Amino acid sequence: MIRNKIVLLCLLLCLHLLAGAQTPAPVKWLLQAPYMRGASFSLVVKDVQEGRTVYSYDTDRLQSPASVLKTVATATALEILGEDYRYPTTLEYDGILENGTLEGNLYIKGSGDPSLGSSHFAPGQNKFLSTWIAALQKAGIKHITGSVISDESIFDTEGVSIKWLREDMGNYYAPGSYGISIFDNMYKLSLQTGAAGTRPVLKGTEPDIPFIRFKNYLKAAPVSSD
Repeated sequence: MIRNKIVLLCLLLCLHLLAGAQTPAPVKWLLQAPYMRGASFSLVVKDVQEGRTVYSYDTDRLQSPASVLKTVATATALEILGEDYRYPTTLEYDGILENGTLEGNLYIKGSGDPSLGSSHFAPGQNKFLSTWIAALQKAGIKHITGSVISDESIFDTEGVSIKWLREDMGNYYAPGSYGISIFDNMYKLSLQTGAAGTRPVLKGTEPDIPFIRFKNYLKAAPVSSD
């Protein structure tokens, strides 16, 4: 509800600024809203083409910009890469291919695609697998004697900045940046919970990785949020 009000505020603010208002009424309305008591608020609206500030409020106040910076990252990507850019993920191999058998290795070479197999592209998130299989069939590869190697060397191994908030890292919007990311880099634990204060039972994982061992310090709590 609050988010909808803020979106409406932004629309009203733009209309007031376009109309030439010196002190936009939406700003006054926001500052007087009950849910803004004790909140810090600053605002800058700029005309980038003309290089001028259209409106500003309390611009010297230090704020944490949070998700607002996504617009800067998006604008930068559009400027540098273009709106039609697609992250390429390629299949490569070495060795000798003879009679459908590859005497060598198959490489999956990534370029940092964050959307490969992402659940946010459901129901077609697994389409890339059939595309890869078709490409191997077209190349005549039926068997591989070597290994399937994931090549993520385009980035370093530190996918997550040490400056990120620890409590943010478990959320869907913080999967890290890697040369190859697949299925949102998500690893699922299935837990059977009981009464508050008791220890949940780990029932399984997805994907299943048998050699991983867990130390379970969890406790059930009577809340439904993360």
